[in-house]
Formats: sequence, C-alpha cells, structure tokens
Amino acid sequence: MTDKTLGFIGLGMMGGPMAKNLLAAGYRLLVLDTRPEALAPVVEAGGEPMDSPAEIASAAETVLICLPTPPVVEHVALGAGGLIEGTALTTCIDLSTTGPVVARKVAAGLNGKGVQYLDSPVSGGDRGATAGTLSLMVSGPKDVYAAVQPILEVIGKKSFYIGSGAGMGQTVKVANNFLSATSNLSTAEALVMGTKSGLDPQTMLDVINVSSGRNNATEDKYPTFVMPRDFRSMRTELSLKDITLFNDEAEVQGVPTWVGGAVRQFLTHAVGQGRGNDPSISLITMIEDWAGVEVKPGPAAPTAIEGGDANARPAIGFIGLGDMGGPMAMRLVDAGFPLTVFDVRAEAMQPFLDKGAVAADSPKAVADAVENVMVCLPVPDVVRQVALADDGLIAGGKIERYVDLSTTGAVTARAVAAALSEKGIACLDSPVSGGVSGAEAGTLSLMQSGDKSVAAALMPAFAAIGENPFFLGAAPGLGQTMKVANNYLSATANIACAEALVMGVKAGIDPAVMLDTINASSGRSDASEIRYPTYVLPRDFTKGFKQRLLHKDVKLCMEEAAAQGVPTWIGNTVRQFLTYAVSQGTGDAVSVSLIKHIEGWAGVEVRGEAGAK
Repeated sequence: MTDKTLGFIGLGMMGGPMAKNLLAAGYRLLVLDTRPEALAPVVEAGGEPMDSPAEIASAAETVLICLPTPPVVEHVALGAGGLIEGTALTTCIDLSTTGPVVARKVAAGLNGKGVQYLDSPVSGGDRGATAGTLSLMVSGPKDVYAAVQPILEVIGKKSFYIGSGAGMGQTVKVANNFLSATSNLSTAEALVMGTKSGLDPQTMLDVINVSSGRNNATEDKYPTFVMPRDFRSMRTELSLKDITLFNDEAEVQGVPTWVGGAVRQFLTHAVGQGRGNDPSISLITMIEDWAGVEVKPGPAAPTAIEGGDANARPAIGFIGLGDMGGPMAMRLVDAGFPLTVFDVRAEAMQPFLDKGAVAADSPKAVADAVENVMVCLPVPDVVRQVALADDGLIAGGKIERYVDLSTTGAVTARAVAAALSEKGIACLDSPVSGGVSGAEAGTLSLMQSGDKSVAAALMPAFAAIGENPFFLGAAPGLGQTMKVANNYLSATANIACAEALVMGVKAGIDPAVMLDTINASSGRSDASEIRYPTYVLPRDFTKGFKQRLLHKDVKLCMEEAAAQGVPTWIGNTVRQFLTYAVSQGTGDAVSVSLIKHIEGWAGVEVRGEAGAK
C-alpha cells in the first residue's frame, strides 16, 4: 500500500484498466474523463472524480494521461484549465500515443513551468492494460524515469528507456504500431488469398508460425480474434492516427516509407468507408468481402502423413545444387541416401562426388537412374524445362516419384503435375522455408501438396531435410500457394522493419534498444526477432536468400492473388519495392540487405549490438 496521490486523466479502453490497477496497488487516484460511462467504473473502484486537469495538477505532484489524439493531449497539457495551470504538478507521465512532434511541444511547454515530462506510450492492448503486462517506451530525464519506476511497474511488465530526448518514446511507439498494422493487413491479404485458393486458414497459420513469415498477428491476434470471429482491438481511426504519425515523423527525418504509405492509404480508405470505429483487426472483412470468401477453419483440416519406413534409404536423384538445394542434398548424403546429382555447374556437383554421389549429365539421365527425383531450382521456367523438356525428367525410364522443393508458384506446379501424371509419375510439390541456415541445419519447414503416397514413401528423406512437414491437400499447387504467402509476409516484415529502424536511427535512437522494445510489443516478427539482430545490426550480409528470388516469390504471390480475385494493397507495394531493388543491380545481394536502399536515401546506417539496453 502507498499513501501517494496520483492524477489520472483519460479512462478509456486503455486508461481505465491502468487506473484500476493503480488503485488496486494502493495509490490514491484523482481521475478525470469527459465521458460519464468511462469515469463511473473507475470511481466505483475508488477513484476520486475531479473537474479539470488544472484541479488535478494542483492536488497531485504526478499526473498520468492516456488520451486518444494529439490535439486532446496538447489541450489537456497546455490549454486553458490544463495541467500547465496546476500548482503542485512536478511530473507528467504521458501514456498516450501522441507522436514525437506533439511530445516535444508538450515537453517544452511543461518544462517552461518547471514540470518534468516523460513520454511513455504503451503497447499490449486492453488485455495488457487489464493484466498489467503492458510494454512501456519511455523517454525523458533518466532520473525522473528512475523515480517513477514503482508506478510504471504497476502498469506494465516491461519498461524500456529509449533516451533522454522528448519524443523518442513516441517515435518507437509509432514505429511499433506501424509494424503491428502492417502485420495485421498483410496477414489478412495472405490468408484471404490462401483460403480462396483452397487452403485451410488455421493450417496456414500453423505453417507460417514455424516459418519466416511469422509475426504478432499470425501468432496472437489471428488465433485469438480472427479465427473465432471475435474482433476486439484498437479502433481503426486510432490505428490510422498512429500510422499517420509514423509517416509524418519519417517525412520529418527524410526517410521514404513505401510500405508505410500503403498501410496509411488502406486505413484511410477503411475510415472513409465508415469503418473508423471498428476494431482494426476486423479490417480483414473488407478483403473477404471483395474476394467473396471468409477466413475461418474448414470442416476438416489436412490429415497427417502416415506410413513409410523410417529407416529406409531409397536412392534419390537431386537436381539443383545452389544456395538451398546444395545444403539439402548434402543433408541427404550425410544421412546415408544414395544420391545421383545434376547441376549445370560442374563445380556444384564436385562436393557430392567426393562423398560418393553419382553425377548425371542431364535431367533425363537422373530420371533413367532412380525412381525418386527431387528438384530445387531458381525460377518457374527452369522447373518446367527440367521436368518437361525433351531431355527432361518426363523422358526418363525409371522415375516414379517427383518432388519439387523449389518455389515455382501454383500455376507451374499444376502444369508440371498434370504432364508428369499422364506419364504415370506421382508428383508432390514441397517448397521449403527456413533459409540457407535452415537448409544447413535440417530444420526447414516443408509445405507439401499433391500425391500423398510420395510424402509417405520419402518421409525419411524429408526428415533429413526439415523438422516441420505439413501436408496441405491433394490438389497440386497448394504447397506453392502456401510458400509464396509465407514469403510475402516475410518480405513485408523485412521491408517494414527497415523503414521503422532507419527512421528511428535518423531520430537518434539506438536500433538495438528499438528492436528490444518492438520484440516485447505488438510489432514483433521473425524479421525483428531473428534476422535484424543476427544479420543487420552486425552488418553481416554474406549469407541468405537473394533479393531477386524474393522478388520472384512475391511476384508469384501477387499473381495468385490476382487470379483468385483478392486485392493486395500492401502486397503490390512490396512487389514494387523489390522490383526497384532488383532494377538497381542488387538482385544477387541477400534480402536482409534491402535496408541499404532506405539507409542510402536517409543518409544513416542501422548498426548496433543485439540485445543492447
């Protein structure tokens, strides 16, 4: 218990639960909200209603505010009857999302009256506010931050000190909310497209969440709110406000935001269509309406793969020994599978010959030698050539099973499967996710569709390649659709994270601290949790998926979305960004180095030590 008196202004969806937690912790609370329905529950819990911000600031040394928009924050702090007119106030803790411009203005105004200001925006939604598990992004005088720690610990489980400059906490918050909104909308596009294509959306989430496309939306918001069709989250008009603040600050800092602009346009459209008061998580219903489909689990999810001898080591042909195919084929050799290999580059085959593999001089020669053939090739045209040309697999005399580990897109997968099936060859499309490191470690996720007997017969080989096999259905191409949807989400998170971090660094924020904060908040993704700390901060751009291949995958995803009649506002912007990058000659650079384009425009470099505080 404490006898300390606090003021609390703004008792809405977030402020109300925070105020109740402070009351439960023993604080005396002087409270204010213009809406009786918001004020009443807090008064019932013990809050003492007051008539104005100035009255509260004349009775309490520390006042917390949690208000919906920057103009309201500015009025409450600096306007007539505002906090600035109080006689007791020494510290203002602003829990709102006001944006850095208003935070700097309010700080200057209050500082002029001897009042210290902490901008301390929060992340975690009403669930976090109720449970006291919010993340707080705090900037301002460090000694003031230390002094109010007991108050902050009641509100949230983690507080991150961003820096001494007013507005730094706001900069991180709007960046986080931009990443959160991007995850929400891109996941909506991906799941609507997949559902329209015949994939089970719950299975899609299961695959994405062990792959590079995972994010807070796929891991938390969609299972919690979208799949049960229980839409609860921040209102769309407030999400638009936050994304506008993000883009405005990026403009102030001279940082172009391709994805940020597209997210803002979508939200502006949604508000213009009367959706401003709707939960932002419910915006998927707009895309569903356009596409004529609803994202909810089907009556029967795909069944598990059964059968096959776990100890079997059938002979396998492997075509395509590049960045991904090479490590996968090496896993098979090291696991004891007899291998016949082919690659147009003799030097790519040599390490396998040194380990006892047999070299073939054409795809047909591979298909003449073994019953089981796997291919891992860079683009759809090469896959078609290897499978269907006169000297391709289709002309082989021994092949019985064909597995495509490439990312070729659903159209190519269906065409190849149709042609090979006519020749009695059973087909499985099995694109993989996990990057070069996953291929080397044998931890890839496999997204399989087609002839299930192939998956069963070659289960030991797939176990050597990956840890997460998913059978998505009998229709050829479903695995490919799943893969390009995942890679679209992965690309989106990568580029959005680049925009957010470049803006933060340009504003003077440590990128490691920014990542730590985002990863404890709603903006987290595989990019922010894995790729950026591992590769971007230490500037290690030596290994990874090439930009031109990521461009190819996103292009395939957008083409499938168009074929299914699914509009993709965010997706087409991501495709444009990748088209630009490849046009600038960086197609063979790794995809995490896409940030260099934005860094070059902004004149800063995102560099730091992962895990810094």
